[in-house]
Amino acid sequence: MRIYYEIETLKRELDSRIFFSIISASRGHSVVIGKKNRLLSKIKYLSPGVYIFKSNRENPQKYSKQLRKLGYYIFASDEEGHIIFNNETTLKRNPIDAFNVIDKYLAWGSEQADILKDEYKKKIENKLIICGNPRLDILKNPVNKIFLKSSEKIQKEYGEFDLYISAFHRYNALGNNNSWEKILKNASFQNEKVKETAYNIFHTQKKNMVETINFLNFNSKKFKKKLIIRPHPSEDISTWKNKLNKDLKDSVIIDHESTNAWILAARNVLSFYSTSLLEAFILGKIPYILQFSDGKYFQNLNLYNCCEQIIKPYDYEELISKIEKCKKTFSFKDRKQSLSYSFYNLDKFSPDIVCKEIEKMFPNERFKKKDRFTNKLCFTYFKLSQKFRNFLNNKNNFESKIYSQKNPGFTIEYIFQRIKSMGLLLNIKDLTCKELYPGVFEITRTNDY
Repeated sequence: MRIYYEIETLKRELDSRIFFSIISASRGHSVVIGKKNRLLSKIKYLSPGVYIFKSNRENPQKYSKQLRKLGYYIFASDEEGHIIFNNETTLKRNPIDAFNVIDKYLAWGSEQADILKDEYKKKIENKLIICGNPRLDILKNPVNKIFLKSSEKIQKEYGEFDLYISAFHRYNALGNNNSWEKILKNASFQNEKVKETAYNIFHTQKKNMVETINFLNFNSKKFKKKLIIRPHPSEDISTWKNKLNKDLKDSVIIDHESTNAWILAARNVLSFYSTSLLEAFILGKIPYILQFSDGKYFQNLNLYNCCEQIIKPYDYEELISKIEKCKKTFSFKDRKQSLSYSFYNLDKFSPDIVCKEIEKMFPNERFKKKDRFTNKLCFTYFKLSQKFRNFLNNKNNFESKIYSQKNPGFTIEYIFQRIKSMGLLLNIKDLTCKELYPGVFEITRTNDY
């Protein structure tokens, strides 16, 4: 079967999509990955198969008629589905209208699935696949070793450091004219609880970002060369650069390296309720929530059961003292058990679960490749067309900035390297990759198709 899996945020999703492709290709499937706009723009030329959307809101509904007409089956997921503030926000991200047009839905765990089943009942029960997400798979042994080389390089360059992963992407959103504060003021909410949650997330982030920067500046002499700050891909980087004093300006590091490599290289990992803290936990690091103002709208999220809280430390010495105290009593085993309701694939690989469902749906179907316009001449034409469109786009607008910051692009050489390194760790051989169209990549077994 041909499987399509779209990508939006490079650092968050690319390695996990490659991992999904390796496992699926080893089972005999052809997997195509790429930026979502690149995939959807070429979908009419590609062989029909299973298309996996990264969200379950507008896009499945928007493209379902076109995909059905072309012979595709529609799967959906929610890349942020593990962040469950309450039932209302989860349902808003997964409306019944979207479920009406999809074949299957990939749930992070029983927590998310139970909310959907309780609301929509028998309408969706047969559509749910509780499988987890490959973003967690690549953090576990043996796959997480793919980050070691980059981690060692970071350690060599920066020495010993504490890592602060910023997650203020609602308050510190990229683009002053499109700030979340203005969006919230102009937005219409059908549900008061969703509105309340959105407002409180924004203002909680605002208070904590301001106070976090104040704390860092107050201790800047002690933090200097001991702290690395990594902003969220959707944040306005200039805020950090402008608000931090001169001792810390060089501590803000922006690159396209995986956050997982930075986590492994760090001595301690801190954030204000970032999902990167969950990733740190699975990678074997104790995650610390650095909190200065009320964070009650985050505290009930099960995904943060793996974290230790450091509340309102006065100075650097107190922060480090609290961290050292936490290390003496922290239990990875107990914390992992508390996460099992939210994350199904803590001890198994999610692509195997998804592929088994696909193989069950199509037990006797043999994929026959029918991609069109994949010769060298067409490839050159598509590449030149893409460059021309990029030239015409206004790079100063909000959408272009945030898109390029979240997904700057990737090459076939990178995918080959990842296929080779992950394949060795998983003992999976004879896989290959082909760039069908610019930015659209197919991973298969070498002798298939």
